[in-house]
Amino acid sequence: MSECRWLLALLLSLCACLVPLLLAAEEARAIHCDLQACIEMAFANHPVLKASEARQAAARSQVDVRVAERKPTLELEGESGYLSGQSISPFAALSGFTQEGVRQQNVAGGYYQAIVGLEVPLLKEGTLVGQTSASVRQAEFKVSEEAWENRALRLQVTSTVAAAYVAVLKRLKAVQINAEVLSAFEAAYQLALAKFNQHLISRNDLLVAEVRVATATRDLSVARLTFRKDQRALASAMGLDQASTMEVQDLQDSPSSLPPMERLLALARQTHPELKARQFRVSEGTEEVSRIQSERYPALSLKAQYGAVDAFAGRPSDQWVAAVKVKVPIFDFGLIRSKAEVARAKVAEQEKLLLDFQRSLEYTIAELYVHVQELEAEATLILKQIEQAMEAVRLNQAMFQQDLLPLSAVLDAEAVLQKLQLALSDAEYDQKLARYQLQVVSEGWEPKAP
Repeated sequence: MSECRWLLALLLSLCACLVPLLLAAEEARAIHCDLQACIEMAFANHPVLKASEARQAAARSQVDVRVAERKPTLELEGESGYLSGQSISPFAALSGFTQEGVRQQNVAGGYYQAIVGLEVPLLKEGTLVGQTSASVRQAEFKVSEEAWENRALRLQVTSTVAAAYVAVLKRLKAVQINAEVLSAFEAAYQLALAKFNQHLISRNDLLVAEVRVATATRDLSVARLTFRKDQRALASAMGLDQASTMEVQDLQDSPSSLPPMERLLALARQTHPELKARQFRVSEGTEEVSRIQSERYPALSLKAQYGAVDAFAGRPSDQWVAAVKVKVPIFDFGLIRSKAEVARAKVAEQEKLLLDFQRSLEYTIAELYVHVQELEAEATLILKQIEQAMEAVRLNQAMFQQDLLPLSAVLDAEAVLQKLQLALSDAEYDQKLARYQLQVVSEGWEPKAP
């Protein structure tokens, strides 16, 4: 019996030690951040941005490849083996003599051979050595495209994180309002129960109060579940494990006035990263046309080669060759022309897509601009409605205390006030989000962060 008590005490001691550790681990997994900190965390962790960084590295390496293709190359080739038989060249087979005029004969034995070759391109892709070719310019445009594309992805991540962040704030506010409503309805129910016990109100009024409490309890439970779901959505938008608990700070008030829409449109045309990326994509296509057309031009290179061969007899034979190598394309049955036409068609496609994106961007800015103004008007109206609803609640409560109104009228007025408070909260957060997204899309307007 004493041993059982000792084991039980030991288990209790272990539990007492482990519980604080588990709570500390859970607290450590919680992430606290404001909007800007959440966005920076997303920049550091989001897999889409990691993939974009990898594409940038690949584009920079491709420039090195294109530059290296125009530099001299030095090669060493060696072999060693056993040779047995005769020459198998067509000349020797037809004449019975080798190219050197020696009659065919059987040979057998081991040998080794080494050849060192140097080739210096002098004229390639229609440009002389030291000049920038079309393929190099095309690779450099690709680097610029990927850099701007990375910025465009950062803007997309910023917008997504901001939307998820505001959703968390909206649900947190909904939880707070629903908790206050539940507390008020519970107090009203206790008052109704006391009046019912005194036979001052009907059972229907008491049941109405009970339904209000049950409804408020349901609404609070749903708001809490939605809040947890939105927390997971925010973690996912930041590229984090959804098991992380997100604790966010409220947003600051938005600036009182918007810049002129024409200014936002002009800034977007000049600075929007996706527009820049598409412009460089068009430039890449133009350079691709130039590169294909350069295949019509001659290619000139300097070639030097030294080789030695020996049959392990100590009497090696060697050879030295230095020459200028010229390659002149004469006729290709329209192959280069057809490839150039294909490249031009792709350039035309990218130009039209660029124009379409610019128009879509302008429409998005205009739509967000109007949406901000609509939300401002909606918030102003809801404030007036809340003022009237609060007055109605006070009036109904006074009349209820004088037994001039049933309790259900008071609860109805409080329910209307609750809905208006939630609507105002949503409108204010939606307005801040729309302003922030307008800032992100225009990429030039820099008010205080919301």
